[in-house]
Amino acid sequence: MSPHHVHLFINGQKRLSSSGETFDTYAPGTKQHTGHVESASSADVREAMQAASAAFPAWERVFAGEKRKILNKAADLLESETYVQRLVEAVAQEVGYVHMAGAFEAHAAATQLREAAARAGDVGETFPSGRVPGATVLVQRRPFGVVLGIAPWNSPVNLAARATAIPLICGNTVVFKASEVCPRTHEIYVDALHEAGLPNGVINLLHMSLQSTPVLVPEMIANPIIRHVNFTGGDRVGRILAAEAGRHLKPCVMELGGKAAAIVLNDANVKLAARGIIFGAMLYAGQICMSSERVIVQRGASEALISELTALAKKLKAGPDGSDANLPGVVSASSAERIVSMVKDAKSEGAQVLVGDLEHNGPYVQPHIVLGYKPGMRAWDDETFGPVLGITVCDTVDEAVELANDTAFELTSSLWTNSIHGIEIASRIRTGSVMINGATMHPEPSIEIHGTGGRSGFGRYDVENFTQRRIIVVHPEEVAFPWADALGL
Repeated sequence: MSPHHVHLFINGQKRLSSSGETFDTYAPGTKQHTGHVESASSADVREAMQAASAAFPAWERVFAGEKRKILNKAADLLESETYVQRLVEAVAQEVGYVHMAGAFEAHAAATQLREAAARAGDVGETFPSGRVPGATVLVQRRPFGVVLGIAPWNSPVNLAARATAIPLICGNTVVFKASEVCPRTHEIYVDALHEAGLPNGVINLLHMSLQSTPVLVPEMIANPIIRHVNFTGGDRVGRILAAEAGRHLKPCVMELGGKAAAIVLNDANVKLAARGIIFGAMLYAGQICMSSERVIVQRGASEALISELTALAKKLKAGPDGSDANLPGVVSASSAERIVSMVKDAKSEGAQVLVGDLEHNGPYVQPHIVLGYKPGMRAWDDETFGPVLGITVCDTVDEAVELANDTAFELTSSLWTNSIHGIEIASRIRTGSVMINGATMHPEPSIEIHGTGGRSGFGRYDVENFTQRRIIVVHPEEVAFPWADALGL
């Protein structure tokens, strides 16, 4: 199969790079040449921002029902057979995921669009003034203007929708910077929005090579046209982008990494917990910010839980799509090498590898279960972002909570217990969300996952974060002005 030609999308038109620069993409497992991609130049970036800026006044005024209609139609298109097949092929080739992942991504993105569409009327409130008798206060939620959205590769369609859907429904226009790993997948997502009737210039798609991204993205953030930035990805890049946004005093939403802990108490349903934890740890080969990476289990439940976890992990096998494997590889051989090295480091510091071979074959890493994680290990402190689950045994509930909170990541967690005190215990865990008797892999559609700070970032993908709160006070016809007489007015 010949590589796909992936274009820029500016002001409603698919475009070549003005500089002639391109880059290529390759399948992670086979190294098959999958894409020939137009790489934006500085001139293309400026044109995309200008197109978004020109489209903003009209898009802001489009009534909520019409915006809702467009996003719902795009959702329907993504779930159509034509788009699902396109995404299944693109996601498998670019990211290396098994075929069912592409269909799941299409449906997840459609859900994002429909949830955003449902927020179309969340635009403000009205109440009497607390200072001027007879005056009325109108609080409006108004869009920022042009938003820069940057999405990653690991849940490519779903996170593309998250980077763009809420900004769009709020009346912003978007410059969408695609991942260099999955440009074709992101192009298909934008195709659906365009086919659904999104006006020209309201969304603009830019692809950038690894070499040009560190130059062009700061250039975009610095440009006065860009009024808001959102990014999903690792905390290393997140720090750089947040610093750039801060330098120019621009608001941003940063959804970064996770090191989710699953606390299992003595009274938990161990079979249910094990199934939920393995699902949360191994989906997409652990390459999700919500992945369960640490298990903190009370001693009374530890033997049974470890037995269940190891039995389930042994049912999983990483390998190419179309083989007998049920897990994909990770995004690259270098990523696989990093993951295996973290497990080897843990073993050298006293941890015991219960499942796994401490090897990788290109991007393919088999599931690993490691007993004896502890704070200070690299595998405890940093994201593994692979099919690895570490177990720590403790004695008390207080110790379990303390260990769960012993991390710089604050994204999500889970608590497995049948105790009536479950909610009280969950409230002590310092993450943006806690799942009681549920997998960490749970983004609640109407709320969305969010970090509470640290290496998990800040801000949420909601109306509040993608609008400005503006106040209009309508004064009565006859109004007294304090101190006016004293000033002789």
